[in-house]
Amino acid sequence: MVAALITGIFIPLKKAAVFFIPFLATLILWTVYAFVLSSANDFILAQKIAELLMLGRNAFLIIVVTGSIGGIAAGFSGILGKQIVEITNLK
Repeated sequence: MVAALITGIFIPLKKAAVFFIPFLATLILWTVYAFVLSSANDFILAQKIAELLMLGRNAFLIIVVTGSIGGIAAGFSGILGKQIVEITNLK
């Protein structure tokens, strides 16, 4: 989120790109990282967490949910960075 905030402040993006660029970058990063970490233990922990969240022991679904949550947080952080620029007239 810090990287998305700094990106929102220093890189001028317009309209929906302010949300979607950090969202997609973090979604991909977190999804790939969660997949790599989960594949190290044959997705056992991911299956157990998915079962706790009532996702039917679907390890891949919990990995996508993890990436989506991170992406949404980063997207809103990018919007916050843009709003900081708009309010303070830094540029």
